[in-house]
Order: sequence, then structure tokens, then C-alpha cells
Amino acid sequence: MKFVFRSVVLGLVFFSMPSAHAVLGKVVGQLGMVEGDVTVDNNPVKKTAQVHEGSVVEVKRGKATLILGKGNVFYLSADSKMVVNSFGVTPATPGAAGAPGAPAQENGELDLKFGRTRALIMNTSNEKKDLKIKARAATMGVRGTEIFIDAPKDTSAPINFFTLEGKADVKANAIAPPVAVAQNQGVSTQGAAAPAGAHNGAGSVGPPPAPPTMTMTEVKNEIKATGLDSKPITTPQDMRRQVTQQYMSDQFGMGALPPVVLDPLQDRFTPVRVNPRFCDATTGGCP
Repeated sequence: MKFVFRSVVLGLVFFSMPSAHAVLGKVVGQLGMVEGDVTVDNNPVKKTAQVHEGSVVEVKRGKATLILGKGNVFYLSADSKMVVNSFGVTPATPGAAGAPGAPAQENGELDLKFGRTRALIMNTSNEKKDLKIKARAATMGVRGTEIFIDAPKDTSAPINFFTLEGKADVKANAIAPPVAVAQNQGVSTQGAAAPAGAHNGAGSVGPPPAPPTMTMTEVKNEIKATGLDSKPITTPQDMRRQVTQQYMSDQFGMGALPPVVLDPLQDRFTPVRVNPRFCDATTGGCP
């Protein structure tokens, strides 16, 4: 009798335990290219694997591309780990009395725990971007550009942030002022949190970003060495072409390159694998 009672209790406990998937948020994207040992939320995956808010994407050996929303591609090299903290869309709003309204905007925050990423963030007149990529306590703000971040596992080593095309800004910690990083420029920071007791407008907010510890030539060589290489981007058309080609790579599309479609999730040349819903006024509920 005791054995039966214990079995029932254990069974109830087992089935009432929340699964790891239950703590994840809505679907916000998928993996494109996957080569080698890649996991999402500690599960081995292949290309087209779904990515949720809260998902942890880790490349142990090889490389992978993380695709979020429209025109946002994050290349991850070997020994890299990134968390998708949040991602969503603010709907467009009409202007008053015939005035221009505000376009839709994609907003997101990713956390590069360690490793290297090269990101292509495509900005258009119809949809703006406000993406933040954290590395330790530092943050790079991206609104339509191409960037490279190297965040070593060794926390005593500095983090390097580079803008390869367009412009971005870097904050050394949560309360530090942003520092503009122009095209073909970079900065480095230890990524340390702000000193205790410091806050905006009072006390030291910590050291500002310093000159990078890598040269642009070293960055480009690193990109090639880690498998993140692709054709250089010098015009908006180059960015558009490269993002589109990434979406169509690895048999996402067959035959001739299709017309520019920056949303791989709705690409008419391939089956729809993920249809993310962003919990905003446009889409209503969440999956």
C-alpha cells in the first residue's frame, strides 16, 4: 500500500513539473545555416530550428546563423553563446491630420555571453530597428548596420565592438553615456558593471570605452578565420542582397535568386516553417 501511495505521489510530482519549454516566450525566429555542434536550449538542432524569446543558442563547434524578424541576421562562430532576451514589433502609427505617422519598429535585446558574432541589421523606410546586443555589462545599440563583436570567455580580457558599415553606439555599462562608433571604427571595454552607488548624473559611471585592442585588418581576418566571411558591404543594395542571399542559403531557396524578400519566414519559394506572432496590436494573441 505504501508503495502504491508513493508511486502515485511521485507520478503527480513528475507530471506537475514545468518543462524547460514552458518558460520560453513566443517564437521570434529560427536558425538558418547550422554546421557542427549547435544547440538551442541545450537541445541539438539543425537548420530551421525555432527560436523563442528566452532561447539560448550555443555553437560549440562549427558555426550558425540566427535569423530574427525581417532582415536581422546574426552569424555565430564556434565557441559562442547568445541569449535572445526579447524581440518584438511596435506597429506603425498613423499621423494626425494627414501628417506622417511613425513606421513600424522591431525592438530586441540579445546577450552575447561569450564568443563572436557578425550581425547584419537591415533598416528600411517602412520599418525601423532598435536592437541592443549586450556583452557582460556593456551594450551596443544597432539601428541598421553591420557590426562585429568579440567577447572572450575570459572576463579579464576586453570586449571589442566594431561597426563595419553604418553607425552604432556602445555603452560601457547600463548607466554610462553612449559612445558613437562610426563606420570602420571600433572600441573596447571590460564590460564591468557600474560602480556601487553610481547612477545617472551622480558619481562615477566607470571608465568609458577605450580604443579597440584589435585593428580593422585583424577583425576582417578574424571574420574569415571563424567562418563568418561574406562579400563586403559598401551600399544599402549590398546589405539587401547579402541578407537576402543568407535567407536563401542552404537550400532555403532553389533555382534562381528570387525577388528581394527580407522575411525568410514568409518566403514564397519555401514552405512556411515558422510564423511568429509578436503580441502587439497588429497580431493580437501569442502562440
